[in-house]
Amino acid sequence: MTIKQQGGVFGRNPSFNNVDVETLDVSGATSVGGSLSATNITDNGNTRIIGNTTGTDYNNGSLIIGEDAVGATVVTVGNNAAGNYSYMQAVKIGNQYNTLILNPNGGAVTVGNGNLVFSDGKGIDFSATSGTGTSELFNDYEEGLHNVALTAGTSGSVTVDPTYNTIAYTKVGRVVHIQGRVVVTSVSSPNGYLGISLPFSIASLTQGSGLSAIGLWVTGAVSKTVTEFVSFTQPGTSALRVYFDNGSTTGNGANQMQAGVTININGSYLTS
Repeated sequence: MTIKQQGGVFGRNPSFNNVDVETLDVSGATSVGGSLSATNITDNGNTRIIGNTTGTDYNNGSLIIGEDAVGATVVTVGNNAAGNYSYMQAVKIGNQYNTLILNPNGGAVTVGNGNLVFSDGKGIDFSATSGTGTSELFNDYEEGLHNVALTAGTSGSVTVDPTYNTIAYTKVGRVVHIQGRVVVTSVSSPNGYLGISLPFSIASLTQGSGLSAIGLWVTGAVSKTVTEFVSFTQPGTSALRVYFDNGSTTGNGANQMQAGVTININGSYLTS
């Protein structure tokens, strides 16, 4: 576009204080020192800014900033002429909006070659669905390995083999699943329950609702067989407690430990 004044043409880089233009095509960069109000700005056909989002013409590569029919601030990024586009609603600097809605009119949201990252304690809120639970926020996932420590509940010690002291865990929300195998390498007059350390502390909930029984397969014990060992989580601690129970007699698990005992573990418990 060429702007003329009184029959003359301005120089290569003219400067204006106030210019009303219906359509402006720019082949290079454009710098605006003050405010810019426009209905349609196109840069080589790739960038489009309009004052509202009531239309359906979302060109390839278009960026539309404005208000929708109900006055909500909207940023729309065009994808193709068929009308497939990303849609973010209620994007505003200030205190008027505090919610970001992706594709409010439907459609999937896809994350490309990256991750969706939440602040600590934040996550996916399912409270839009009806329920009677105490929380509908999914705010944690973790998987890893835990180096087990064995303890005798009353006295003495039980030492774990450093080459067989690792269990795997997966934490989904507050549910922790554990599995693995540990081997005892030596003992020193152990007495009391056998304590097996856990990767997270055990939840303390009302009426014992945080208790869990964990499956064990114990071989090589002093005198007890595989089917006689039982275990449960002790709320408020970070250890599994192992006892033996043959239906008529209950005793402490640590007393049954000796070098070579193998303990296979599998189960889930609630963390705080």
